[in-house]
Amino acid sequence: DHSNNHALYIQKYSINCHVDHSNNHALYIQKYTINCHMDHSNNHAFYIQKYTINCHVDHSNNHALYIQKYTINCHVDHSNNHALYIQKYTINCHMDHSNNHAFYIQKYTINCHVDHSNNHALNIQKYTINCHVDHSNNHALYIQKYTINCHVDHSNNHALYIQKYTINCHVDHSNNHALNIQKYTINCHVDHSNNHELYIQKYTINCHVDHSNNHALYIQKYTINCHMDHSNNHARLEEC
Repeated sequence: DHSNNHALYIQKYSINCHVDHSNNHALYIQKYTINCHMDHSNNHAFYIQKYTINCHVDHSNNHALYIQKYTINCHVDHSNNHALYIQKYTINCHMDHSNNHAFYIQKYTINCHVDHSNNHALNIQKYTINCHVDHSNNHALYIQKYTINCHVDHSNNHALYIQKYTINCHVDHSNNHALNIQKYTINCHVDHSNNHELYIQKYTINCHVDHSNNHALYIQKYTINCHMDHSNNHARLEEC
């Protein structure tokens, strides 16, 4: 909490992480939620004022040895970003395995939407998001490897713009034995390595969950790490 950060400072932000395993029965991963919220409700001139990153995973109906439904939602809202800013955009990633029979992943869907409904002068109006999922070695009863990559490159964003950032989401099930979900990682990285004057230049949000020792079809250990690095914030910005 930077509740008294004056001119040209990031004033307030909060990160909330919640994981609920309130009804985890044998062979089930029923419900858990990871929420990350950042609020810059009072960030003045030339700042990114409000944005929210929500990550939700719901396994509300996971039957024996199945992973039927889960959703990863990422939302960023710049509803009050003034002149020369990227005002509104949303990145939604949804994966639905509603009919996974015989221990296989049969169906999945990835939807990505970006809305620049109010991008004014000198703003980037179009960009492309590429999503790749690789199930190159999925054997019987295994979910071994898949990757979701989302990249957005604004390599030629001029004056007072967010120039480059990347959102990477990686999930690795490289050693899932005996119907277990042993390891997976959700990484979200945002790099503003060349953001000039009055900008937030670098920060990283890392979320890691490690189930490296999940025996007997149970989830035994997990860790959530959230790191923010403002190592190169000029113009009277505080380092975090």
